[in-house]
Amino acid sequence: MIFDRAGLESAEGFRVSIDFPDDEHAAVTRFYKPGRFDISLTVQRSCLRVLLLFANTLADRKKRTSKATRVGILPPLGLGYIAAVLQESGHEVKIVDTRLDGWSPELAKEIQEFDPGVVGISIFVISEIEGYNLATNIKSILPHVPIVMGGPQVGYFPRAPLERCPAVDITVQGEGEYIMRDLVNALQNGRPVDAVPNVYFRNTSGAITASPPSQRVPDLETLPFPARAPGKGFDFRAMLKAAISGARPHGPGPLCAGSL
Repeated sequence: MIFDRAGLESAEGFRVSIDFPDDEHAAVTRFYKPGRFDISLTVQRSCLRVLLLFANTLADRKKRTSKATRVGILPPLGLGYIAAVLQESGHEVKIVDTRLDGWSPELAKEIQEFDPGVVGISIFVISEIEGYNLATNIKSILPHVPIVMGGPQVGYFPRAPLERCPAVDITVQGEGEYIMRDLVNALQNGRPVDAVPNVYFRNTSGAITASPPSQRVPDLETLPFPARAPGKGFDFRAMLKAAISGARPHGPGPLCAGSL
């Protein structure tokens, strides 16, 4: 535990901050006045933990071509870019690719231990149902954590997740790097999400509401490289094994070639 006198000494007193090295995101601030020991106590995190999940695009692979299956094993770079921007803002990010780490009691425990303040799920048209199932499972173990859904499917149909899945709280339309950052910052600071452009949410009466639109596109020259956030989002060894074994990281599949 590290004590740091903030230097705000005055006739009204001074502030002392206490940081915890074992949790770099936690801090306690105490306010003192002459003759009085402790008039207030604030415990807060300097960031939020954000969990980003890539919904399984391979669940229905029997209905798809082998080419589509192989393309589907590429790393989720979109989540990597979002993670990088969030990390630049001081947030702690974890990526889970459910093609490699499907829903299980072990994954549920891992998510609970990570204790995210916001959950984001990326879906394609081929993983829409899987995304809804994932959101429902997460809401069952983290009922008070907002779940944000984005991705190509949501870009075209931003209202659909809110209409079809009660577990989804917010959707993001368009390029999500800076929208997600602004949304996480708003949730962290208790600001209304309708101030963040290109998001859809349910208002207090339950009606789906859209924030003002924006055409902002991230500048590729200033966008940080994708972050290899902790988790299985960029497990290249598992992805290579999955691609060779027919998109199943734990065993052979019909795409195996005898000459490999």
